[in-house]
Amino acid sequence: MKINPLGPMNNPYRQQIDKQQAQNQQPGKKDQLEISETAKEMQQGEKTGDVRQDKINELKQKIDAGEYNVDPRQTAQNMYDFWTNN
Repeated sequence: MKINPLGPMNNPYRQQIDKQQAQNQQPGKKDQLEISETAKEMQQGEKTGDVRQDKINELKQKIDAGEYNVDPRQTAQNMYDFWTNN
């Protein structure tokens, strides 16, 4: 039994692929991103004050020296107070 080829195979998705390629090749259509002024301000982050920065530096030094200890009971109490609005 001999099977004759049917000729070029038709890809049912070819039209869709051709449309997408034609759209991608159109000049002038590019994605664009704009960041609002509010978002730019948020990206800058909150500026820490001098007093706060001093406290941060002090904590970093204690942590590096191994002198910083956390009281787990006080931490748990603070979390409980926060979540129960006390």
